Amino acid sequence: MDIGHLRHVRWVKDDDPKSQINDRPELKQNNKSAAQNRWIAYNKMRGQYASAMEHAAPEAFWVDKTKCSYTDENGRIQIPTLNPYAEGISAVKAIAIAQAEGQKIYTINKANAQMARQKLPTL
Repeated sequence: MDIGHLRHVRWVKDDDPKSQINDRPELKQNNKSAAQNRWIAYNKMRGQYASAMEHAAPEAFWVDKTKCSYTDENGRIQIPTLNPYAEGISAVKAIAIAQAEGQKIYTINKANAQMARQKLPTL
């Protein structure tokens, strides 16, 4: 199931650099306008949300928690005598699992590609 590849194109209402919403220093980076950085941040957030839905939607609809062991929202294991439930997977969930296990996560772009390649193990 591929829910995450939706393209949401949104335009900002206020592109005036003198406007108060565009005056925050963290929005003036990467040689882009504040409006462009707001648009980029919004689309990154939408992408992460869509990716999370790739594992959350199947889990919500097809897992019967009365017939399996699961961890509740407080981190407590419920019905530990039963087998664990089948989990869905998505890119953001895989990254979260890797991060929780202490694995190093890299964001690779053109500027750091060569350095990142040297740090990755060869197979």
